[in-house]
Amino acid sequence: MFNPRRILVAVDSLEPADRAVDIACDIATKFSSELTILYLSPVLHSGDGSAIDVTGQVYQVLEETIQTRIDISRQKLIELEEHARELGVKASGRMLDSFDGTAKTILEIADELKADLLVISSEARHGLSQILFGTLSEEISSGAKMPVLVIHSGNK
Repeated sequence: MFNPRRILVAVDSLEPADRAVDIACDIATKFSSELTILYLSPVLHSGDGSAIDVTGQVYQVLEETIQTRIDISRQKLIELEEHARELGVKASGRMLDSFDGTAKTILEIADELKADLLVISSEARHGLSQILFGTLSEEISSGAKMPVLVIHSGNK
C-alpha cells in the first residue's frame, strides 16, 4: 500500500514551483508525511569566467547578479517552507546551488532522505529541444527508486 512517510519536492524558480509544493503538501497532509523542499539555484564559483575578463569588472557584475538571484532563491525557499508549515505540514528546506549533474544529485538526496515519493516541477520542452536534450524530469523518473510525481506548468 502506498503510504509515503517522507516526501522530497524539488523545485526551481519557475511557475510550477508553488503548485508542486501545494500538491506535495496535500499528499503530506493526507499521509502525515514529512516534507523536504529542495530549491534549485545556480551558483557562480570563484574563478568561473575570470580567464576571459582581464579587468574583473564583468566577473564582479556577474557575481553580484548571481548572488542577488541566490538571495532571492533563499527567500523563496523560506516562503515555501513557511507556506507548508501553515498548511500543517512538517517541512524543511535545502538549496541545491548548481545545475551540474542535477538529476543525479536530486536522486542522491532522495536516497539520503529515504524519500518514499519524489515530487518535481517541470517546464515541458518541445520539438528539437526535447529530442536533443530530453528533460530533467525524464532523467529523474527513469533513475528513481521511488514513485515520481511530475507537476507541469500547464496542469490546472
